[in-house]
Amino acid sequence: MIILKFLYQYDVINMNPDEFYDYLEYMSDLGISKELIDIFSTILINKDNINPYEYLEELIPYYNKLNRKAFVRARSK
Repeated sequence: MIILKFLYQYDVINMNPDEFYDYLEYMSDLGISKELIDIFSTILINKDNINPYEYLEELIPYYNKLNRKAFVRARSK
């Protein structure tokens, strides 16, 4: 949750589930690995969380595209 809050630059706990899954789909469209998205998707379900540390470096090239403003802008196109 902390990683997503940092990337999104907004408290993702306040997102409704539809918006959260739209954000994960947006991440997928950008090219972020299915493995990392699957790890993030476990946040909203009753399942043990998995530490995504092995995948964090892949987020670096996408950092400027993962904030809330970029996501909202992309959804409005």
